[in-house]
Formats: sequence, C-alpha cells, structure tokens
Amino acid sequence: MRLVSLALLVPAVLSAQQPAPPVINGGLPSVNPKTSQIAFLSNRDGQNDLYVVNADGTGLQRLTNDATRKSFGTWSADGKTLLYSSGTMDSTRIFAVETTESGRRTLGAFAGYGPSFSNDGRSMVYSLGRMPQSTAMTSSIDGSHSRRWRTDNATKFNFAWSPDDKQLAYTMLAGDSTRTLSVWVANADGTDARQVSQIASAEGSPQWPAWSPDGKRLAIQVGKYSRDRTTNTAHIWLIDVANSKATKLAPHDRAYLDETPSWMPDGKHIAFQSDRTGRMEVWIMRDDGTGARQITK
Repeated sequence: MRLVSLALLVPAVLSAQQPAPPVINGGLPSVNPKTSQIAFLSNRDGQNDLYVVNADGTGLQRLTNDATRKSFGTWSADGKTLLYSSGTMDSTRIFAVETTESGRRTLGAFAGYGPSFSNDGRSMVYSLGRMPQSTAMTSSIDGSHSRRWRTDNATKFNFAWSPDDKQLAYTMLAGDSTRTLSVWVANADGTDARQVSQIASAEGSPQWPAWSPDGKRLAIQVGKYSRDRTTNTAHIWLIDVANSKATKLAPHDRAYLDETPSWMPDGKHIAFQSDRTGRMEVWIMRDDGTGARQITK
C-alpha cells in the first residue's frame, strides 16, 4: 500500500525491498487561501524541505532547511502562517513558519503522526499507532486534550477539514484481507461517517481528499501502483459530496501520475503534483481537467 507515490509522509508502511523515492522537484502542494501562493515539499537539495512559490511560478522561496522528515504544509485561514509537522510515527512536533520573516516557532508535540490542522488553527486530527492498527485522534493544536474517535477500528489517514471545520474527509484502509482504500466524510468528532468514493476498483485506489472552497466537492487522487513503478498511473477525480457523483479529470492511459490535489481560492482551479513531463513537479489545471500548466521548474 502507498499513501502517495512519493512516500514522503509515512515511509514505515513501505516495503524495504522497494527502490528509493526519486528526486521530487515539487510535490504535495498546499495552496494559500488568501494569496494563491503554493507551498510544496521538495528533496531537490537532498533533503525534504518546504518551499513556497507564486501561482505563476515566480517568487520561489525556501522556508525550511534541515534534515528532519516533514509533512506537507497547511495554511492558516489568514494566509500568513504555514503549519507543518516533523517526526516519526511515534512522536511528532508541530511547527509554524511565517512567509514574511525567517525562523520558525514550535507549537507543540504529540504521540502520533500525520496531523491535519483545522482552518481556525485550534484543533488537529491525527493517527495513533502503527498501520494497519492505527486509530484516529483529535486534539488541540498543541497536542493537549486528545480524544480518541469512538467509531470503529479501521485505519484512517489523509485527513482534511471542511472549510467550516464541521466535517472531516479522510482515506480509510479496509480491515479485511482486501486492504482496499476508500474516501469517507464524517462529522469533526468522527460520527455519522459515510463513504463518498464510489469508483470502480479497476480505476485504482481513492485517497487524499481536498475540499473545494465552497465545501460541496472533494478533489481526490485515484491511482494504481506497482513495486517497480514502471506501470504507475494516477488521476485527479472530483466527487460531489451530496450525491457521490465522481468525475475523472484529464484522462490518460500513460504511466504518469496526477496526485495530491489542493484547491485554488477561486474554486475553479486545482494544484496537484505530477510527473507527466518526467520529474515530479507542481501543476495547476482547471476543475474540468483542461489548461494544465507546470508551476515549478
């Protein structure tokens, strides 16, 4: 099982026999809700660091410079601060970095991994325990007041808060022998969960949900992955949250990956990572799959 093709987030779930991840010039984009700047992760200099770039590809800025393993960034609602985490599957620290000044500050720490931060900057949801026996947890942004989701024991990850912070979308790993992935939506406390991905298994595994600014649609990735990476393929899909209607964007039959969507503030464009030109880069396309253009170089 892969969380995403890059394996930047939780490497412990990958097989030791798999080849090392390739150089990622731009991956895991996160769009600023106010300025449309795009934060992304890159190992272009030999270590995973966070960068930010304007939507037209100008203004590239490096935000971190250390060898720790980092999560993708999450912007604060005012667009001034980027939150991210760093650590292992057992212990994680949370940081905030400003794009207008150097340095960073530590917000807290917790036992767990894969946090997603609420839009109001007060709460987070994360995973506790090793896959496939991990459990979903919610806490304050500093890791305090943690509480376990009292729903089921299925593994959940790739959490995404709705724009009003009332719901969470996430990827769920089936607890049976199929080990299939699906995308679900639940209340912020984990209750009233329902599956929203109704996509044929031949298309691949659905994961990595991202809410549209109006809260009516989810962009997800659906991909098929092989151990040798030679036949990997993935697409961005849109799901109507109300009725689960799914639409594939920019269909292709070639072995390249369109993954990890993040909506632009206008609700009409989507940033994503893709290796369609040979190296993983950040791209933007319209919400109908047309007009794709490469952002990072």
